[in-house]
This record gives sequence, structure tokens and C-alpha cells, in this order.
Amino acid sequence: MTLAGSKRETPIRGMLALVFFVALVVRVLNLMLSPLSIDMVLVEDAPIYWDGAGVLLDHSVFGRIVASGAIIPETERVPGYPVFLAGLRWLFSDSLPAILFAQGVLDSLTCLMIAVIGAQVSRSLALLAGLSAAFWVNLIIHSAMILSDSLFLFFMTAMLAAAAHFLRTASLGSVALAGLSLGLALATRSAAQFLPFLMLPAAIGVPLYRLRGATVAAIAAVLFLVLSLLPVSPLVYRNLTQFDTVAMSSQTGTHLTGWLVPLVRRAADGTPRALGAAELRKSIEQRIESEGLLEADATPFQRSAVLRH
Repeated sequence: MTLAGSKRETPIRGMLALVFFVALVVRVLNLMLSPLSIDMVLVEDAPIYWDGAGVLLDHSVFGRIVASGAIIPETERVPGYPVFLAGLRWLFSDSLPAILFAQGVLDSLTCLMIAVIGAQVSRSLALLAGLSAAFWVNLIIHSAMILSDSLFLFFMTAMLAAAAHFLRTASLGSVALAGLSLGLALATRSAAQFLPFLMLPAAIGVPLYRLRGATVAAIAAVLFLVLSLLPVSPLVYRNLTQFDTVAMSSQTGTHLTGWLVPLVRRAADGTPRALGAAELRKSIEQRIESEGLLEADATPFQRSAVLRH
């Protein structure tokens, strides 16, 4: 790999290797100094991902086990991280240190790609960006947790790196990689759901600006859009056929009532988030029952819509 835009095409492989090595050492040290028991690691949303990965391994379905023992479709999360975690659980026999080490390697690759993006400008910026990412506290902490943050950021960074190369070269390979990376990020977190359509004009415009022609522009647009939507198409198909919606998850209502509103209340009057969320949920359930807002067989997406209002 060389540094684009310099007077001399300066090799930066050594610098990228340094960024990766430093990032990995920092993450390994963090793991060595952290308690790695199941009780300490499975906090916040982690049990949802851990159990979802277990259902995938044991039953080959994307779902969750309810109190009755039945398996119902998982609708509050998208499948990217549970699939990734299921692979690690199978590979490492549920060993938390090994699983989190593998996630640390992934996060170190993210730091390397951040350096690659910086290298589009200069070698010094590449080193600064890469080492900043290597020591960035949020990245270090999340790489040692059973949460989707590290995987999502890995795919988003890969998309940005490919997109940066596409801006310079208008190559079909770069736009294809950008689209696929974005699709995998979307399969990991639905928050990126509008990006395929927001970025589509660039997939058309860059080849035209680089004088590659209308045919290349059209192919680039199709490649980007198809590859960015392909990873989530099975999920959207399931939700459309089973729940009559093209929404990827039913998490919006739960997130609003369990996090956003209680956090606003905590800032206003000091009520702990967990207590505020419990009180709000109880109030909403009472209103749903008294006003008959939901049928007994309401889908999770219908319930989410009621919670939002």
C-alpha cells in the first residue's frame, strides 16, 4: 500500500502494522485487567445477543425463547451481531476471553482502516488517526463487551474506506465493497437504514465526475444499492410476510420508553433511569388496557407503534 497524493508514493505498510499492533496490545491489556465472568460481561443488552446466538446455534433460527419455552421471532434486534457471536461461540466453545480477544482483533482492524482513511490525505494524518483510534476509550471499552458496537463500527469504517477510494478512482470494485460493507452494517444495526438511499446519488455522480461515462455510473449505482440491501433482504422479507411491515426491527418503542424518555426525566428531576423506565412502562400498559389500544394478538411492531405514541 502506498500513500496517495504525495510527491513520492511512500509505503505505509509499516505504519499500518504499527497502528494495528498498538491497538491490539491496548485491547489485550484491557482484557487482562478486566473481570471476565458471565455476570460482569452480560450487562445491558448483552444477554439478548448472547441468548440470541445460543438460539441460532441450537435451533438455527433468529429468535428468542420466552417463558413458556416456545421460540418466537426476534424483532427487537437485527441478526448481524447474533450471527457473528454465534460463530465465535461455536469456534471458541463459549470461552469469554477468546471471544472478546477475537472482538479486540476486529476492533484493531477498525483502527487500521481509520488510518487507511487518513492516508488518503497524508501519512502524518494516517498515523494520528490510527493511534487516536487505538487509544480511544469508547472503542477499547466496547471491544470488551458483548454488544454490537465494535462489529457495527468495523463495517461502517470499511464502508468509509471503500467510499474514500471510490471518490478518488470511481472504480466498480470500490463501490461494490462500500455497498456490501454498508449492507453488513445495516444488518448489525438498523440505524443505518437510510444511508443506502442517501449515498446513491454519489454512486452515480462520482463516475460521471471522473469521466467514466453513463454506463459505469449506472452499473455503480446498481451494484451499490443491490449489495447494500442484500444482507437485510431476508429479514425484511420475513417481517413483510409475518408482520406485514418492511421495518427491520420493533425496537423503536422499547428504546424510546426504556431509554430516551427516562434519561430526559433523570436530567430533569434526578429519577434513576431504571425506575423511570419501569414507571413509564407501567403507565403505558395501564393505558393500553383501559383504552383497548391493542388486540390480544398484536404484533411486536404494532406494540412498538403504540409505545411511540
